[in-house]
Amino acid sequence: QGPVVRANMRPRIELEGGVSWSRLTSTPQEGVEFLLIQYDVGASSGTKMSHHQGREFTFVLDGELLLELGFDKYLLEAGDSFIFESTTPHRLSNAGSVPMRAITMIFNQS
Repeated sequence: QGPVVRANMRPRIELEGGVSWSRLTSTPQEGVEFLLIQYDVGASSGTKMSHHQGREFTFVLDGELLLELGFDKYLLEAGDSFIFESTTPHRLSNAGSVPMRAITMIFNQS
């Protein structure tokens, strides 16, 4: 495989509840995930907050994304971005009336 990933050839994972992840690299990369994430209306990353090793960077392309981070809540719209340590309990959900799309990078620290 070369360095280019065509839009119609992205490796994609369909998660429960209307969430999908599409890898934006042609092969898996050690220590980082570069993803296009999509949340259908009402979809979320889960019923409970999660936490794991790493750092997350996200840029919202379309729609609205609700970031629950610890005890705080942030509503992001197209053009907004965030970064946080993934060890902080967090949950993402589509808070809007249209599908949400964002670019995410997750750095997995060893």
